[in-house]
Amino acid sequence: GIPKDQREQALRPFTKGKQEGAGRYGGIGLGLSIASDILAMHQGRLELDESMLGGLRVRLRLPIQNN
Repeated sequence: GIPKDQREQALRPFTKGKQEGAGRYGGIGLGLSIASDILAMHQGRLELDESMLGGLRVRLRLPIQNN
């Protein structure tokens, strides 16, 4: 997972976590940032919190749209 104090930073472009084992995974640190920006354009948000099984849980929240 990502420690609480680093979660906001993890949503910034080109930021990879500093937690143990972060170097084992590929990527350049854009995935969470892009997802967060897309959700924001749709009045949604991306939430990071602890998983009950350990690690990180990513929640994608979008508003209900009534047509």
